[in-house]
Amino acid sequence: HLRTDNVENTNNDQLGYTNSPVRLHTDLCYAEKVPGFQFLHCIRPADVGGGNYFVHAESAANYLKTEVSRRAYDLLTTVPVRFDRKQSKFQALHTSPILRLSDNVDPVTGDKRLEQVRYSYFTQAAQTNVPFSQLREWYEAQQVWDKLLYRDDFQIKADLQSGDVVIYDNLKVLHARNGFLGPRHMAGVYLEAEDLWNHLGQAKQQSAETI
Repeated sequence: HLRTDNVENTNNDQLGYTNSPVRLHTDLCYAEKVPGFQFLHCIRPADVGGGNYFVHAESAANYLKTEVSRRAYDLLTTVPVRFDRKQSKFQALHTSPILRLSDNVDPVTGDKRLEQVRYSYFTQAAQTNVPFSQLREWYEAQQVWDKLLYRDDFQIKADLQSGDVVIYDNLKVLHARNGFLGPRHMAGVYLEAEDLWNHLGQAKQQSAETI
């Protein structure tokens, strides 16, 4: 539960428990295995502000590659960076490119498809894994990528009201929220992609058997 009057999670220093804006990111970048889907349920919207917005990372990455800078795309898909999360009773570290490609090749372009985006400004650690000769160029590539994400034509905005639920792919979709005034209460849950598809498949089969 993300609420400004947090009484449940004492092991946190997260922006989600404040009323400050949270920039675009994906969750749990520091974990080796990242959950595929997140369900975000609005229990109480803020009095003012607090709107959510989302970006489909694969669309943005393809645009970066074909229309903006192939060099920036190559750096973000090949150079490993560190994500580090340290709390009072917890710490985890993972290293990966921001844009991780799969072995599957697009039959049209011949390029590998995007498998996962890891992007989190509050868990991205000092980049000691980036070769010094590439450090400046890599940070410039990241700035190009970040600027692209904040274009209006790449964002989907949602002002969630009580009872609204949004489901998004944490491997392919970045999410953020605006700052707000007044109390706000959101509930979130993670679900592995395989579990979701298996459950939907079983539900579809059971539905077909009852018809």
